[in-house]
Amino acid sequence: VEIVVAPNPIDDVLHIVCKGHASTAVKILDNMGKAVLTDHTFISEGMTRSLSVENLPSGVYYLQIAGTGFLKAVRIVK
Repeated sequence: VEIVVAPNPIDDVLHIVCKGHASTAVKILDNMGKAVLTDHTFISEGMTRSLSVENLPSGVYYLQIAGTGFLKAVRIVK
């Protein structure tokens, strides 16, 4: 499973593409591991999901993406 996140660093909108598998849950975690954004919109394999992050303060976050049989995390900067 390959996760493509753009742009990184993020401005106001984060675009996520899940290649090789479909995703069912997306979370953005702060440096303490607390979920600051959760989205359960299904992302079909190869499709793009856009998330608004304009309300998040600047900083380092971790994008956690889960699907059937996988869990991936990607470091992102706003």
